[in-house]
Amino acid sequence: MKIKIEARERWRKGLVGGFLLLLLAFILLLTGCGGGLETESLEHQKTFDEAIEESDIPKSDFYETYQSVDFAVSFYQSNGELGMAKFEKEEDGWHYRGGSSAKEEDARESAEQGGFGYFQTSSVKGTVDLSSEEKRVYVTVVYGSLFDDEISRVSVQMEEGNYEATISKGDGPRVWYVVLDHREKMDQPAKRVIGYRADGSIAAESDPRAAE
Repeated sequence: MKIKIEARERWRKGLVGGFLLLLLAFILLLTGCGGGLETESLEHQKTFDEAIEESDIPKSDFYETYQSVDFAVSFYQSNGELGMAKFEKEEDGWHYRGGSSAKEEDARESAEQGGFGYFQTSSVKGTVDLSSEEKRVYVTVVYGSLFDDEISRVSVQMEEGNYEATISKGDGPRVWYVVLDHREKMDQPAKRVIGYRADGSIAAESDPRAAE
């Protein structure tokens, strides 16, 4: 009788142990699958360099980039043109979103006539419900050519306030730019663009609205 009880006890312990082993194996399998899916998802994240390749603009032509968490603009010089390309980051990574360009000679002529070449573009940011204006988020990029070496600082006066422009430091032609991430589309150009010398004196200024 004692032998039967001991055998039954060993059988019960073996059954419990086997169940625990199966449970542990199942947990490890789920963990492994989850990690694999996460790794696979990360592997499919398109990088910023891949987005540049998507633009068909040689990477070596880019010389200045502004990049936030989910938006970027890059300036390039290619085949006698000065251009700006826009990029956005979505769930699957970075994507090229078009841009604009102008002949370098035209940009130089515009800068010489008005002190600055001036461009402004607003676009809807991200994938949104286009049927509702309230859900749209716009990004406005204000930028221009800068051929006057005396200018070391650029101030941009918009309807809503004044902004200090960033001046490129790359090997290409100098550009100044302001990136505004707003919920409203900005249709009005800047009121004034002012270029300052290192001593604080004004080297050039222009009224983009007068050119409309």
